Amino acid sequence: MRRLKTIFIFVLLALAANLTAVQPLQLPSWTEPQGIEVLVERLPIKESEQWNLSKSTIQSKVEQTLMRFSLEPSNDEPFDKGYLYVNVSLAGPSYFVSLEYVRRLRLHEQQDNVPATVWDKGVIGINTDYDKNRILNALVELVEQFSTEYIKQNRRKQ
Repeated sequence: MRRLKTIFIFVLLALAANLTAVQPLQLPSWTEPQGIEVLVERLPIKESEQWNLSKSTIQSKVEQTLMRFSLEPSNDEPFDKGYLYVNVSLAGPSYFVSLEYVRRLRLHEQQDNVPATVWDKGVIGINTDYDKNRILNALVELVEQFSTEYIKQNRRKQ
């Protein structure tokens, strides 16, 4: 009987230990990728051919850079959440690259939410060699600046 009691107590302790066991480490929720919609403005045909640059190349470069920061490019994000607007303007050997983050905000005077640019930066330059890498490097730098600021502002509390 004493042996049966000892086995019973052992089983109860084993069950209790199993129930209170420490769960394996999991990544905190703030490290999960966050979705951001990316909208790239259309390029002028003549100038884009001169620079050998396409909308898809720009889209791809922006998305690759966002993913390095665990920001997922996503077309199915709610539009109210915000979107990253990319515009590359070309005029001969001159270029202007701008990046804007647009969100919908509620203003007291308005019934509906209104779109507002909450972050924007731009780079202007001239390249007589029409080297598209200058534009793509400027774009990467802007996306890196945006991503850093976005993560700082949207970090989830633990």
